[in-house]
Amino acid sequence: MRSADDNLVPSDKDLENLLRKAQKSAAKKESYKKTTKQYYSSIANGIVREVFEDSSIDDHYLLLKCLMLRCAQEFSDLHREVGLERMNKQQFDTAAHWISDQGKIAAAAELLAGVEMGEDDWMVP
Repeated sequence: MRSADDNLVPSDKDLENLLRKAQKSAAKKESYKKTTKQYYSSIANGIVREVFEDSSIDDHYLLLKCLMLRCAQEFSDLHREVGLERMNKQQFDTAAHWISDQGKIAAAAELLAGVEMGEDDWMVP
């Protein structure tokens, strides 16, 4: 005689189908991640390549430093804004993470700014 709990346990065939679906879903997510990573890396590499191919730029590395600091500022601003929004919504744990990360980004930018790239480097503190 079967108990009511027997109906709650999937059959071997059902388990195999669930496993197959889960593996297929995971493969799609991994494929998307790889594709996104490859696409964004390709764009970033193209930007850097353009900097080095532009003969009108006298100091390629100084421009790259400027770009890094500008990107860090944008990233830092985003983290500060989201952190403040979360604070206003009283999502204090989430806000703390965003604001903490903003501090890490600011520290990284300060380190980058301190790397001197010659006498024309106006970004050295």
